[in-house]
Amino acid sequence: MWTYRCYDDGGSLNLWQRWYDATTTAQGSHSSVFDNLEGRDVWKKPYSDILDKKNKIIEIRLTDAAKIEWRVLGFYGTARREFIVVAICNHKQKVYDPADVKKTAVKRKKEIEANPKKALACVRPT
Repeated sequence: MWTYRCYDDGGSLNLWQRWYDATTTAQGSHSSVFDNLEGRDVWKKPYSDILDKKNKIIEIRLTDAAKIEWRVLGFYGTARREFIVVAICNHKQKVYDPADVKKTAVKRKKEIEANPKKALACVRPT
């Protein structure tokens, strides 16, 4: 069973749940992709890929009903089958929105590595 943690950005709900609640057109893709990934020990294409090899940032690939390509960004935690979500963005060709999301993901990962309490336990939105 996979467990999740989410970067604590100070919101009343974690950033992953806020995005999920606000993006109803992507909920079907989200559930399908994560159901598939959770059946595996190692996440691979086409549902996930390495966004930043040096910093080991993973992107989970979702597409909503409006054909918007969403990315849930994170990294594998130190516990077995643990994924830590640090950012969510959309993606079109080679352009990410927000544009600095890769830097944000790396910065947040480093914050979590320095202080594990910056990533709170969370459940996958459903």
